[in-house]
Amino acid sequence: MIVKPELGKGGSGIKFLNSSSINFNELLKESDFIIQPICKQHSELQKLNPKSLNTLRVFTVLDSYGVASVKFAYLKFGTGNNRVDNASHGGGICGINKDGSLQRISSSG
Repeated sequence: MIVKPELGKGGSGIKFLNSSSINFNELLKESDFIIQPICKQHSELQKLNPKSLNTLRVFTVLDSYGVASVKFAYLKFGTGNNRVDNASHGGGICGINKDGSLQRISSSG
């Protein structure tokens, strides 16, 4: 399971725990939290980094007529042995062009 602080950001405070070993009383002492199962990702995204959950993010907007359009899209991925894809923890970000091709990859690491 993944345990995240409710108000966390940038991957800070994320814990990877076995569901049978979660001590809720200890977690409640730290902060409010969110518990999520570990996801199995698509095999193509796993090729970017098998240690992290790599994500494709598409940001859209609805106009006043209810028509959706894509504003931008990008891939986020972990690097090395990092289990998170956050750029603040050494992950990478790769923009996606309107034609579906990838932009140049940038990394904070």
